[in-house]
Amino acid sequence: MIRLCCALSLPLFAPAAAAEGLLQLSFQGAIHAQGGSSVEVEVGVWDGGAGKARTIPMHLHLAEGTTAYDLASLVGARLRAGGARVVLPQEGSVGREAVHVFIEGATRGRLRLGGGIWGTATSCEAAPQEVRFLAPLVTRDTAQIHIGLSTYHPHTKSRGRKDLTFEAEAALGAARLSELLCALSIRQGLRADRPGPEGWHASRLTDGSMVTGCSVQLLSPDADWGIEMVLGEPPPTGDTSVPR
Repeated sequence: MIRLCCALSLPLFAPAAAAEGLLQLSFQGAIHAQGGSSVEVEVGVWDGGAGKARTIPMHLHLAEGTTAYDLASLVGARLRAGGARVVLPQEGSVGREAVHVFIEGATRGRLRLGGGIWGTATSCEAAPQEVRFLAPLVTRDTAQIHIGLSTYHPHTKSRGRKDLTFEAEAALGAARLSELLCALSIRQGLRADRPGPEGWHASRLTDGSMVTGCSVQLLSPDADWGIEMVLGEPPPTGDTSVPR
């Protein structure tokens, strides 16, 4: 079953083209599974010197009691050691409900969490090229999924926000989830499509507004649902077809 609702309010961002950009990964909760639980975090970053993206993978088994702050600190340190430009969580983040890591020049981010920790992936400066949903592999449970979009109309200069909130049963499968979400998004005024079998994309509204930022949260603390957010890569040198 999927239940979806929409709301309009105000955003804070200006339009930008889909390419590598600022990615925000947010973590909440703590590992409460006895014996610990596995998590996966992968980030693609653009290597200007090599002229291509490279992936920094983290496939981890975390002990019981590991907090969102612990995980965010480790992820930030691993990314920085791998050459990524990262804003690490501050010491004052200990005990906060959500802890955040910001990555500059990111091309994609992938989260598969569970065991008591859940997360959010946010494209801060543009609509992502694609959001992929990854069905649970080990522990299956219903997921609450929230997508928040900031919008900007280039002619009226008006700014807005659209929210999609729905519930997905584990048995639904990622491909069926993508299909239903795309259809429901279109009904709610988004120009949505499916770049791949498990993907979803929306960069504009039917009224001409542009999506300028996208946040996707998967709330299923015990199940290992996953999301992958693809921001994109820079256009080839000399290509002026994609404004920056």
